[in-house]
Amino acid sequence: DEVKLVDPAVNARLIAEAVEVAKNADVVVMVLGDNEQTSREAWADNHLGDRNDLDLIGQQNDLARAIFDLGKPTVVFLLNGRPLSINLLAERADAIIEGWYLGEQTGTAGADILFGRANPGGKLPVSIARNVGQLPVFYNRKPTSRRGYLFDEKTTPLYPFGFGLSYTTFDISAPRLAKASIAQGETVKVEVDVTNTGKMAGDEVVQLYVRDVAASVTRPLLELKHFKRVTVAAGAKTTVTFEIAPSDLWFWNLEMKRVVEPGAFEIMVGPHAVVQRDRPLPVFGTATPGEAVTVAFAGKTASATAGPDGAWRLDLPATPAGGPYDLTATTPSNTQTVRDVLAGDVWLCSGQSNMEQQVLASSDAWNQINNVTPNDTIRMVTIEKADGRAPKANFAKPPVWKPTTKDTVGSFSASCFYFARELQKTRQVPLGLVHASWGGSGIEAWMTPAALRKVGGYDEAIDILNLSTTDPAAASRRWGETIKGWWTSKHPGEAAIAPWTGAGPWTPAPRDLGVWERWGVAPLAAFNGVVWFKTEVTLTAAQARQAATLNLGQVDEMDTTYLNGVGVGATSGAWLDRSYPLAAGALKAGRNTLVIAANDTYGNGGIYGDPSKRAIVLADGTRLPLEAWTYRIEPRVGADPPRAPWDTLAGVSTLYNGMLAPMGPYAYSGLAWYQGETNVGRDQTYAALQTAFVAERRAGMAPDMPVVVTQLASYGAFATTPGAFGTAALREAQRRAVIADPHAGLAVTTDIGDPFDIHPANKQEVGRRLALAARRIAGEAVTTGPAPVSAKRAGETVVVTFEQIGGALVSRGSDRVIGFELCDAANACRWADARIVGTTVVLAVPTGAPAAKVRFAWADSPTFNLFDSAGLPAVPFEMDVQP
Repeated sequence: DEVKLVDPAVNARLIAEAVEVAKNADVVVMVLGDNEQTSREAWADNHLGDRNDLDLIGQQNDLARAIFDLGKPTVVFLLNGRPLSINLLAERADAIIEGWYLGEQTGTAGADILFGRANPGGKLPVSIARNVGQLPVFYNRKPTSRRGYLFDEKTTPLYPFGFGLSYTTFDISAPRLAKASIAQGETVKVEVDVTNTGKMAGDEVVQLYVRDVAASVTRPLLELKHFKRVTVAAGAKTTVTFEIAPSDLWFWNLEMKRVVEPGAFEIMVGPHAVVQRDRPLPVFGTATPGEAVTVAFAGKTASATAGPDGAWRLDLPATPAGGPYDLTATTPSNTQTVRDVLAGDVWLCSGQSNMEQQVLASSDAWNQINNVTPNDTIRMVTIEKADGRAPKANFAKPPVWKPTTKDTVGSFSASCFYFARELQKTRQVPLGLVHASWGGSGIEAWMTPAALRKVGGYDEAIDILNLSTTDPAAASRRWGETIKGWWTSKHPGEAAIAPWTGAGPWTPAPRDLGVWERWGVAPLAAFNGVVWFKTEVTLTAAQARQAATLNLGQVDEMDTTYLNGVGVGATSGAWLDRSYPLAAGALKAGRNTLVIAANDTYGNGGIYGDPSKRAIVLADGTRLPLEAWTYRIEPRVGADPPRAPWDTLAGVSTLYNGMLAPMGPYAYSGLAWYQGETNVGRDQTYAALQTAFVAERRAGMAPDMPVVVTQLASYGAFATTPGAFGTAALREAQRRAVIADPHAGLAVTTDIGDPFDIHPANKQEVGRRLALAARRIAGEAVTTGPAPVSAKRAGETVVVTFEQIGGALVSRGSDRVIGFELCDAANACRWADARIVGTTVVLAVPTGAPAAKVRFAWADSPTFNLFDSAGLPAVPFEMDVQP
């Protein structure tokens, strides 16, 4: 029963013959897949049922590519016993029929579907993965690492469970419940209306999913409970009714008992949580409107009444450190209990990728994880990544608290965990760590609109963001005008050549577009910046009156798109398909000009995907291909174009809306902040931004809440001469914001950075230094490393005085201090000869030389040797010299 593949030479001849036949066809139907021998379980050598990939067997992909290259409309008919890796087919085929194994009537059924005698209505009973590395691809599976951040690969399935197309279209109404709650033994009816909005009768499979909003164990976001297949005539509507019983809501709880947990209490406190000690405990959520809610915790109770929208909040009396306790929420008909809750100190750890970096990606990870001491009093929760154009009431996924074990710590923030582990050595109370970070994010994304308005300079962005929540098309138009203004300000001599209009010189682009570094065009061989793309499409008057959808595919990595000179969309993210709605009136009769400003900041740039799918699709289904592209290269002007206000990482308030706003009044006692790399180059406003961000984090908590900030680590080329360095300037902004705040502290990391890696691995030391800063804020007798107090002129010297010295100042490896500069008023700087004298460093000033400012460790990756005898580095700084 051995499987033998055909000789590749024979296959090559057969593929050539197939191509010749296909050349004469109007439409090509290509049957691919497996057979019984290659799908079943293998029980001997040379069977192909068990193998380490899901690719099409043999040279089927070669056949597919050869057929696709003909440019003919092509339908793929798959025969297979399991989901296959079909990325090539998904990208290039016009349609795919998933036939599985249909049996004796395969030919008849396939012909009926292909020729329209039957309208397909089936849905996938499994998800189809993009590749084997994505398996398992269950819709409710939690990834074990930041796959979407670390790899240039979509993390969603290629085709999800329940997916399936038809020759018609359907509209399914919002579900209608006969009543808002049910008791044991009762059922509730759910109705939805299904309308066939197409021109052909067809079947739709209506799928009913349930989500348990707040369960005592982690529940899937979607659980399929019922489905019905209904036939609906073209233009007709039918009502589908389901019945939900308590059995649809059963699950196995922590005691391995099958239960139905009452209520929909959307509270952040879950099993193993830590709540803030010695402070009133806010508890909030939703219940049936008008119901009384009573919450009990640690022997104390409080009550509230759910408002018209079901929302409620109450504050329990302060509880000292201790536990574990049960938190119980009760209404007249329901009770829900959250067990194993501790009272202690809660810290919010937030920022970008260096805070996000996991323990498993830090130095000595294997030993740290496998030798971790199980600690039930350090508990961790990671907030699911999410953005938003307006504040969200709920998290993207319910937060799940976890105690410290070798199975849980590896995937948690390294800086946050090591900080807590060090801090607890001197604080014998439970610690709760709430981690909310996103790599590449700017500080503006974490701030509220109100805080940004106080800083100034963000009013327009905030107004456009707010507009996008009510009128996205108007917001896109306004943002398009903003980019026009920016472009004109940077190109004053070229104002007449407005590329968004299609004016000026353009060069023909390759038909398929794709990665511009691969075009063979010298100026684009390693180009990061903006390339403008243009195409034109001609419409009749009847077509122009319709609404439409503009499908562009993927743009690496940001686009601002114009139609006839008007902004219609802007998106960031190389992996995201662009699909922009065009309202009626956006198109015009005759020639329409489409222009895309594609901005790439690193790696490859371009417009990706199947070129045949780039089109304007009119409301009546007419598809207008977008072909014959031209391009022009944007001259570099020293600054990247601004990003849209709704940009996930570089926008305004987006991450506050998606990740911090859902926390509501959940109390915490301190903030650990590690962010700033994305804001390098915008240091002039960073101190004000950090100050405003900290102020709003303290609002509703405590005005003296401690905040510990990680100053940016070394990264980038070593400096050979004094100069202007963006990372150094950002560090100084961080320092100035901290020294102006009596309840803030700084963890200096310039000595433990990596000039070749923006994510240095030594997060244990980062955590230790953050803990030292927190302890000093709390009044403990610890030092955090030499920090400058003043710089004063004294004859032919400048004397810099330091504080926070652990022991004595030390110049490692030399009797001279390396890393100091003296600058004139115009910031022309030179290296300075320097020596330690007690708690000061004395810099020699040559006769007649200016000394308006002094700098230390002023470079992206500075070379310096000033430490204290406790081993902590001196703080990088810039300071005016006092007379």
